[in-house]
Amino acid sequence: MVKSKFWPWLWAICLFSSAALAAGPGPKPAPQAPKTVKATGPAPKIACDKPSFNFGSVSQGDDVKHVFSIKNVGKGVLKIERARGG
Repeated sequence: MVKSKFWPWLWAICLFSSAALAAGPGPKPAPQAPKTVKATGPAPKIACDKPSFNFGSVSQGDDVKHVFSIKNVGKGVLKIERARGG
């Protein structure tokens, strides 16, 4: 019977592969903190005379509207990038 040199290598590869799989993936990189921008110059300040409004009883499907008056009472430029109803 002829001994093959193939079998010891196959066993070694299987052993190391299973050890690597059992260890699992490496550690996840730490999440990076969001970059902050320091404000310079005068700051804006938002003001609203009546920040809430009660529509009362409204039937489903009725359209209701109200206008909110918003004012910048600060010295800097007020930039409104998003707005949503509540």
